[in-house]
Amino acid sequence: MYRLQDKDYKNLYPYFLPRQVKQEFGDRALSERSISTIYKKNFKTPASQKMASMIKETYTIADIESNEVDWNNTVAEAINNTRNRKKQELWTKIDLIEELTD
Repeated sequence: MYRLQDKDYKNLYPYFLPRQVKQEFGDRALSERSISTIYKKNFKTPASQKMASMIKETYTIADIESNEVDWNNTVAEAINNTRNRKKQELWTKIDLIEELTD
């Protein structure tokens, strides 16, 4: 069974909180605490805080005539799409590696 590597966790940051990584990848992932340690070691900002600041920063720099709520919804949708893409890419990698090593 493939076990997530440091580069996998780094790729999931900040789109997945440690709890979400553990829920999605189960025994393939380290404990929530270990994932938190990897995040802290490699990134200064906790994933949840980074995600919130990303949304806020995009509105601040955006040159739009949209209200903040609509903009936040648009950004949240884009973030969710990126999150789903990263998850799918990792599952594809896991499936391929497990297929080749079984």
